[in-house]
Amino acid sequence: METTRCNLCGSDDYRLLYTLQDLHFRIDDRRFDYVQCRRCGLVYQNPRLTSDEIGRYYPSEYECYQVVESGRQTSWLKRRLIDFGFNKRWKTVLRYKPGGTLLDVGCATGNFLFHMHGKPGWVLKGLEVSAEAAGLARSRGLDVTVGTLEESIFAGGEFDAITLWDVLEHLHDPARALNEIHRLLKGDGILVFRVPNLDSWDYRLFKQNWHGFETPRHLYVFTLATLKPLLERAGFRILHAGSEYGSYMTVVLDVRFWMAARGYSRAAIERAARVLYHPALRVIFSPIASLLGGNLKGPSLTIVAAKQPLAAN
Repeated sequence: METTRCNLCGSDDYRLLYTLQDLHFRIDDRRFDYVQCRRCGLVYQNPRLTSDEIGRYYPSEYECYQVVESGRQTSWLKRRLIDFGFNKRWKTVLRYKPGGTLLDVGCATGNFLFHMHGKPGWVLKGLEVSAEAAGLARSRGLDVTVGTLEESIFAGGEFDAITLWDVLEHLHDPARALNEIHRLLKGDGILVFRVPNLDSWDYRLFKQNWHGFETPRHLYVFTLATLKPLLERAGFRILHAGSEYGSYMTVVLDVRFWMAARGYSRAAIERAARVLYHPALRVIFSPIASLLGGNLKGPSLTIVAAKQPLAAN
């Protein structure tokens, strides 16, 4: 375990928010503290597992390490929903950048890249810390490098767009990661990412059982108010902030965590999840979840930011 200061303002003055355990996989009974900086309001885990220790909390059955296919073996409705979700991500990129070279950081098995493979005008690359997940991505014909942003694997100014889908909250040093992303982007490059939104209606409903506290994997929990100065300090200007994506599926996670906190068995939670994940229920309730997420109150925040010149010291 290690202690850390606020990643945004550097202060070590904080208040305890929650002491939580792993409600997703229930790997053990350890508890972890989430604190809120008294100076800037950033919520983060402190103390926390080191990068060497945290790996055991990312089991092979972790959802992001699963291959999401939309082939013939999948029902028509599920295929449409899968493609719809990934296309929403892609259209967010296209709205601000029509083509070029894209790097997907934390690409896992390459689901986003795979569904966008072959799009005209784009060269797609991935970066993934898990060698096993990266191997699965490569087996799908994708160009994926094993490593982390901190290792500075790529040349400066190499990319027109960099994406991080539900990744920034997992990083030990988001500020350093954003600095490296700034280096990797071309002068007119864009950054597109999604994170859980602490300023959301479902956090207010589920509190400590909210999906954004995916203990101990989520080291930071952001709001737009804490993201904006973090981005500006790294040399980015926000072009778009929205909470319109991913609402229904994240609320299902909220329900799963709520059940786990109340002692429901794994079997009972999985039965409930199978019902809630059914494509027909998703079609019915997704519009309601999206409506609740208006005015930046949805379960997730999607940010598009433009690279700006860094101010001289």
